[in-house]
Amino acid sequence: MRSNEWKLYGLSGLGVLLGSVGVALTSASFRKAIADTFAAIGEGQRRFDHWNDAAQAELLRVQQSLQELRATIQEMQSPDALEQF
Repeated sequence: MRSNEWKLYGLSGLGVLLGSVGVALTSASFRKAIADTFAAIGEGQRRFDHWNDAAQAELLRVQQSLQELRATIQEMQSPDALEQF
């Protein structure tokens, strides 16, 4: 008999849970909250893409500066440059 009671309460609880989910899905405020959540996710992706592009540009500038520094050091280490001192 106890097993039948648990099945009865389990099915009743499941019915209440599914009914609550159905009410939430049909309410305007819930749909607005879901839409706002997806909009925020999209905005986050756009911001990340912008940040990524800016970081890539900065890395290219650093790479260029390092190449210029290497060229300057190589010029200073050349035999002609040492003879000037």
